[in-house]
Amino acid sequence: MWSFYNRGNVKINQLLNQEEGCTIEELLLEEEKLVVLCRGGSIPKLIEFICQRSTLQKLIQYSVQQPLNPNNHD
Repeated sequence: MWSFYNRGNVKINQLLNQEEGCTIEELLLEEEKLVVLCRGGSIPKLIEFICQRSTLQKLIQYSVQQPLNPNNHD
């Protein structure tokens, strides 16, 4: 379990510390267990990033957006 959190922390921290920044899309694509890492609270910078207004707006938009193809459940 420790190695999962440690590996996830390293990947997420690398993205968050990029000079040009990162997007929520990059984080979601890079780390499939992003929600688990957030719940663990082990990456304060991740929580700060997700709590930014623009990031929250994107997450809400993705949550309520209708799929382009209603038959595709991916």
